[in-house]
Amino acid sequence: MDRSRYVTVLEGSDVELHCRFQFPNEHKYVNSFWFRYGFKAFCPGGDPDENEVVLYKDRFYLAGNIQDKQCTLGIRNVSSRDAGRYCFRFKTDKNFWSDRWGVYLHVKVIPKSISINIPARLQDGIPAVIICTASDVFPEDMAEIHFCNDIIRGKEVRSYNEDGKFTLNVTVTFIPTLAHHQKVCTCSVTHSYRNRAVQTSATLDVQYEPREVKISVSSNGTIKEEGSVEFNCTADSNPVITGYKWYKVTENGSLHDLNSNSSELHLSSVSRRQRGKYSCQVQNAVGMKDAEALLTVLYPPEIQSPTSCFSSQNNRICRVCVSDANPAANITWLMRTSENRTLVADWQVNGTRSESRVEVEKIPMELFCIATNMYGLQHIIENITKAKNKPDSNGDPVAVIEAEYAEITKLKAPQESKSETANDFKNFEEEGLVYANIAFPQQQTNKQIQDASISMIEYATVTFK
Repeated sequence: MDRSRYVTVLEGSDVELHCRFQFPNEHKYVNSFWFRYGFKAFCPGGDPDENEVVLYKDRFYLAGNIQDKQCTLGIRNVSSRDAGRYCFRFKTDKNFWSDRWGVYLHVKVIPKSISINIPARLQDGIPAVIICTASDVFPEDMAEIHFCNDIIRGKEVRSYNEDGKFTLNVTVTFIPTLAHHQKVCTCSVTHSYRNRAVQTSATLDVQYEPREVKISVSSNGTIKEEGSVEFNCTADSNPVITGYKWYKVTENGSLHDLNSNSSELHLSSVSRRQRGKYSCQVQNAVGMKDAEALLTVLYPPEIQSPTSCFSSQNNRICRVCVSDANPAANITWLMRTSENRTLVADWQVNGTRSESRVEVEKIPMELFCIATNMYGLQHIIENITKAKNKPDSNGDPVAVIEAEYAEITKLKAPQESKSETANDFKNFEEEGLVYANIAFPQQQTNKQIQDASISMIEYATVTFK
């Protein structure tokens, strides 16, 4: 028998497996047939199974004339199922013959479509699998698949289908990050029988917990007491933000729930007690993040009642005046006795707390502690009638005094005070009120402090019980 050993065709085309045979003249031809022997390496010596015999109908036909010893087999619209080894056998009245190798039919199948299987949820930091699939490939080594090579790399796996075709899968196992979000991943297949690659693309949607949480505060986070303030919380989030929570951060670091579930937080009639840190917690389906913002409240001084302190000399008493204000208050000590005297005061400032210490020896007396800043003034008057030093638990002499306190008087900033208040203080000053040395915050210049202090004190009002 004379046949070409290998024939290669493209799926969907027509093909003829050319064949001729001969036998001795003394033999008489009986019959012949073709059979497909799968993908075996050679044709069998015995008779094939019945289901392997090629029937000359539909797409299969005998192209040659058997009487002329032409045994060419024709196949129309070749399918990948037709691929394999074809063997021809004929019989005479005295023997039968078949070729050992037959004809091997290669069918090339061009992939018509490809797909990308991406999980519905790619989450930042959680391993995921993406599969690029090219179906209807035959033979398997005729196609090459490329998948997201510029973004992520994966392993190619080939599987054989029941219809004789191959499915090519590239499986990518990777850990998604924010760097992958919105990246376009392309899967393409090249084939030796196709001029252009078949490809499809998908955009990676990586979900992540809220990030870059930011809080913006009206007036740059600094307002006057009794004013209003607006907080606004924003974040980058995928998927969308599902909730907000606002908290006040207490001094010990714990969180006080403000019962606000909006991206905005509004505070009105703000008091000094509301100053400090505020936290916004942002949540989505993946997780939660928070951010903090500082609220600074500006307010006039509030003086604590003067207290005793250690004096190095037994003939003197020591008094301490403490004020809370923002900005920190300037504290002035004034004294009125039978002889006017200037008081020398020690002082220190720590945040909003101003503390001034003075030692006096003339008793009885009227002792004034006056605290001022740009937002107001407050003073307290001690009418000290008796005083003596007694040792405390450490043996240090501490003053024990008998005193009457005048009413504590608060005044607003000078521009908001009434004109008659200045006249009242001026009249009081003419009776012999003496200025003490003044303790001021370090961030101000002496000239600024002196001008501000004098301006403020001129509006003070002293009221006795």
